[in-house]
Parts: sequence; structure tokens; C-alpha cells
Amino acid sequence: MARERQTLSNNKYGGLLRSLLGEPSALLLALCLASGPAQAADATYNASAGSETLKNVVGVLYIVLLTFFAGRLFLRRVKRSKSQRVYGRKERSKALELLDKATERANPTSPLSSFAGAAQAGALCFVLYLFTTRLDGTFENAQLPSNFTARNITLTVQTIVRAVSYLFTFIAGVNTVGLLGLTVQLVLYPEKAEDFDKHS
Repeated sequence: MARERQTLSNNKYGGLLRSLLGEPSALLLALCLASGPAQAADATYNASAGSETLKNVVGVLYIVLLTFFAGRLFLRRVKRSKSQRVYGRKERSKALELLDKATERANPTSPLSSFAGAAQAGALCFVLYLFTTRLDGTFENAQLPSNFTARNITLTVQTIVRAVSYLFTFIAGVNTVGLLGLTVQLVLYPEKAEDFDKHS
């Protein structure tokens, strides 16, 4: 200790340090400066030393945050479903009353109304059939790209468009046949019209 004090006093900055920091602080600073370069020379830098620790800390923090926010979301959903369930019970009777009033006001099913519906569905089916056949002709006359991927994409899109147009045409046709069958049934058995109105 006395030796370090002597070294500090011999230094040209020793008097300045003693006057600014005081005797013990100047001594401590001199010790740190004397031992600092030796420690830095012995140390080696390892860039990946803290990466595993950082990954673990971030992973744990991520799981904690995910659990917290998922829990909050789950609790909100539970609260919302309970309130909707209570609201649904209260409003269910009102909805059933409105539905009964609406069915009472509706016109009873007659052969004429079912035939009119069949005519509308048949006209729609015919228009869709014309559109589908014209679409098929357009796709058949179209040139396919020479690139393999572009050709596959083009064929896939054409297949999807054709399938959707044929599906709509089929649905309109089946609806037409069903309404025509209902018309025939109402003409042959008019007493079944009341049963049909009760069940619909």
C-alpha cells in the first residue's frame, strides 16, 4: 500500500488526482489503472457466449407473453359467449312469435304459384345452359400457352369456371323439376297444400 502511494506521489499527475479525488479515491483509481491493461490482455472475447442465454430468456418471455394474451382472449370469449347465451334465451321467444306471424301472413301454396316458380327456375336454367355452352366454345377455341406451368394454370382455371357454371345450371334445373313436381302434386291432391303450408 505504501509502495503504491509512493508511485502515485512520484507520478506527475499524482498531486492533481489527490487534490481532486482525495487520498483514498486517488489510490483506488491508480490501482485500477495499473491493473486494467493486464486483465484486458488476458481476456479473450467469445461472441457466442451469451447467445444461448439470450435465446433461453427470449423463449421464456415469449411463452409467458403468449400464455398471458391467450388467457385474456379465452376469458373474453367465455364472457362473450355467456352474454350471448343469455341474450339468445331472452330473444328466442320473440323470434318465434315473429316467425309465426310471418307464416300466417304468407300466401298459401297453390298450383299456380308453384308453376310460376318452376317457370322462373326453368328460364334461369335455360339462360345458364346457353351461357355454359358458349363458355365451353370459348375455352375450346382459346390458344393454350406454350409454357408448362402457364398451361397447367390455364387448364385449372378453365376447369374451375366450367364446373361452377355447370353446377349453377344443374341446381336451376333440379329446382325446376322439383317445382314442376310440386305443381303436379298440388293439382292432383289439393288437400296436401294445407299440410305443405304447415310444414314449410
